[in-house]
Amino acid sequence: MRQMRIVGIAAVAIIGAIGYGELVYDWRTSRSNQSVSHAITVTHSLSIVSYNKHAAEMVQKYGEQVKAGNR
Repeated sequence: MRQMRIVGIAAVAIIGAIGYGELVYDWRTSRSNQSVSHAITVTHSLSIVSYNKHAAEMVQKYGEQVKAGNR
């Protein structure tokens, strides 16, 4: 009887350790050992000179109530 109790306690401890490892440490989750040391970015600028010219022409032609954009 005592041996069954020891086996039961050991089984609960093993199942608890496996459950803890699975739920807390995510043992089965794949991981990569690679790390990023450099990043490449692209910068892009946009000139709005022609838009500003056109907006000024429209204000001159139609008055101050002219607006560009969505209705």
